[in-house]
Amino acid sequence: MLTSFGYNNLPFWQLGASYDAFFVDAAGISVGSDVDIAGITVGRVSSVALTTPNAKVTFTMDRAITLGDRSEVSIASDSVLGQKSLAVTPAGAGRTTTIPVDRTNTPYTLNTALQDLGRSAGDLDKPQLEQALQVLTDTLRDATPQLRDALDGIADLSRTVNDRDEALSSLLAHAKSATDVAAQRAAQVNQLVVDGSELFGALDDRRTAIAELIQGISPVSQQISAFVEENRAEFGPALTKLNLVLDNLNERREHISEALKRLPPYETALGEVVSSGPGFTVNLYNVPPVTNSALIFDAMFQPGKMPDSLADLLRGFLHQRTIVRPKSP
Repeated sequence: MLTSFGYNNLPFWQLGASYDAFFVDAAGISVGSDVDIAGITVGRVSSVALTTPNAKVTFTMDRAITLGDRSEVSIASDSVLGQKSLAVTPAGAGRTTTIPVDRTNTPYTLNTALQDLGRSAGDLDKPQLEQALQVLTDTLRDATPQLRDALDGIADLSRTVNDRDEALSSLLAHAKSATDVAAQRAAQVNQLVVDGSELFGALDDRRTAIAELIQGISPVSQQISAFVEENRAEFGPALTKLNLVLDNLNERREHISEALKRLPPYETALGEVVSSGPGFTVNLYNVPPVTNSALIFDAMFQPGKMPDSLADLLRGFLHQRTIVRPKSP
């Protein structure tokens, strides 16, 4: 039973592969400290020894883990109380059991920091430091009013920002709302940009067409100018006569206006007369009646249509007189 519970402490029973890592300072590492890879414990420190001028730390790990020729080992702090562990980073090719000093890292401890501070303080030039502090004191003494005003301004600014905290929160809330609305309308804005691009493309095409039209108008205007120049002699008299016609029309404007006023009643009466039958009769003064004209025409060109007696001729005259015809307007 003693052997079964303490077999891992037997010197002839190794649980894993053994590795050696050399550190400049192995402070905090002791026998039994954890060996971790990526935060997972994979072994224990078996011994810590001094090999001038470095410290040798021997640890064991699971045999399934292989350390290559570029593997690194560092001392990591597990807690604020100073508990340390070894952090192993496998890398490289092949298999190695020794990690040299150039591939190990020692943490920066408080003791090391105090030692560095003491060494740096010992290297300070005290007279020069005293002189610098004196110059700083004199400068602040001379700049006291301006420095006080600057500090007062900073305090006022802080007080103003504090007073406007609620307004600033409301402004940020509204800005967030506007941003949300803009995000919701992103698709519409994108479509608007696409439509605007198509519109600008169409406008550019129209601009090109207008430019071509202007280029075509220039030769046409030149041809028109040449045509007018060549026909100036013919256009001059024509325009003069046209001006005379316009002057004549202007002189008779009142007569034309009066005729236009009387034309609608005449047109109405004429329409009523025409609508009553297939035709209408027009009386022309100083012109022989239709019957007489027809009689003369028949006597000259169609003798066979002449009436057989004077009674038939008179009867035709009487028949024509009995027809009621409308008077001309």
